Amino acid sequence: MNLHIDNSHELSRDAMLEKIILLTVSYFCVGTELRFLNNNSSQNDDKIEAMNKTLKDKLQDVEKEKRKKKELSEMWHA
Repeated sequence: MNLHIDNSHELSRDAMLEKIILLTVSYFCVGTELRFLNNNSSQNDDKIEAMNKTLKDKLQDVEKEKRKKKELSEMWHA
C-alpha cells in the first residue's frame, strides 16, 4: 500500500501505444454493437409491421364474416 510508483512510466512510448490501441479497439467494439442494435431494431420494426398487416387482414376477414352472417340472419327474419 505504501509503494510509490513513478508516473513517468505512463508517459513512455509503449504505454501510450497500448492506451491508443485499447481506445481504438473499444471504439470499434462500441460502434459494432450500435450497428447490430440498429439493424436488429429495424428488422424488428419490419416484423412488427408485417404482423400488424396480418392482423389487419384477419380483422377485415372477421368483419366480412360478421356482415355476411348478419345479412343471412336478416334475410330469414324478413
